[in-house]
Amino acid sequence: MIPNSLSNTSALGMVNFGLNYFIGPMPEDLGELLDLQRMNFQGNHPICPYIELWRHGYKVESTNGSIPSGIENLLNLSVIPMTSNYLSGPIPDTIGRLRKLHYLELDMNKFTELPSSIGNSTELNHLLLGINNIRGSIPSSLGNCQNLIELDLSHNNLYGSIPLEILNLSSISISFNLGYNSLTDSLPSEVGSMKNPREFDVSNNRL
Repeated sequence: MIPNSLSNTSALGMVNFGLNYFIGPMPEDLGELLDLQRMNFQGNHPICPYIELWRHGYKVESTNGSIPSGIENLLNLSVIPMTSNYLSGPIPDTIGRLRKLHYLELDMNKFTELPSSIGNSTELNHLLLGINNIRGSIPSSLGNCQNLIELDLSHNNLYGSIPLEILNLSSISISFNLGYNSLTDSLPSEVGSMKNPREFDVSNNRL
């Protein structure tokens, strides 16, 4: 388990628990680390109330882990990698309060919903949410993220049309990946506004 006493270390600027076998929920009191700028919980397969303990010869399944609600208090956070866990449920709407956020990596989890408030994090450079269970339409508010250079929403359950607002993001230079969803309608001519991406992937949809 990650000890709850972590929240007592109030001067922490970085927390890195990545690539281990930590089990159990993330500490609910993380929101008390008000100076925290970077935190890494990626690659603990999974962080949730229970874990598939194959290495120890038995199996307990649960997908109830989630991002602690107190994350909204960490207004100095700029980097959040939480890939490859069993975190589930909606991505908290309050994540839009993190106005200094540059890097959000939540791919390979079981998140179900992407809030429109994500567009309030206008300093985002990297938004990586591939391989989840995110359902619904792509929030047009992502068009507010004018510094975005990498967007990955692939391998989800997204439907509807591709918002023109994100096709007008000329800042994207690494990757624009919406592959393996259920997106419909036509590919708008505004795609020509994306002058710089090295990778553009809308494969395996219903366009």
